Amino acid sequence: MEWNDAVVYVVDDDPQMCDSLVLALRSAGLDVQAYSCVERFLAEFECRLKPACLLVDIRLPGCSGITLYRRLKAQGYELPVIFITGFPETETAVEAMREGAVDLLVKPFTTHKLLERIDEALGRAQAWAERIRMKGFFQEVIRGLNLREKQVLREVLAGKEAKRIAAQLGITAKSVLRYRAQLLEKFQVSNVVRLVQMAHQAGWNDVLEMLHWDDQAFPKNSAR
Repeated sequence: MEWNDAVVYVVDDDPQMCDSLVLALRSAGLDVQAYSCVERFLAEFECRLKPACLLVDIRLPGCSGITLYRRLKAQGYELPVIFITGFPETETAVEAMREGAVDLLVKPFTTHKLLERIDEALGRAQAWAERIRMKGFFQEVIRGLNLREKQVLREVLAGKEAKRIAAQLGITAKSVLRYRAQLLEKFQVSNVVRLVQMAHQAGWNDVLEMLHWDDQAFPKNSAR
């Protein structure tokens, strides 16, 4: 797959290895940013809403690749990582995979294998970036909804039909259909199926969290 807008971050304290990785990746048309130490990477790294991944030596002076990855995750960055090592150890491999690594590449490895793993990592990154974009879109739309619209949206996403929603909220089925049509327009979709798909893309639990309301503040039989 072509990744014209993607970036690969390389962190390796071995100058020759770093140059070799950069050459292989750039020859494949990838944008590469290389760092010789963790401190410099952390100082310059910024999260972008485009596919990106991290290629890092598992053994670095002062901070292991796994520790770096944990720090990024603790800060909320879901950056797919590929660890590289010249010292294959079962315990290290298990730890790396438990952290969610795409792979642990043992030197020497082929350019073909490297690019395969990079492609997989960027695929994961693209899915994450899309989720962030979709989550932001849901937050923006939901902020503009009134309480009744939030109630109807929650029930629509739960797969309930208009009559059942009407009975549950104490309003007419006609009102539910009107609210549903308004919601589809605001979310810029033509049907409920697509709306549900988008909610899953944004993160189902995150969307439900956005839809909390105070039932006492909005009686069921009001605003029919």
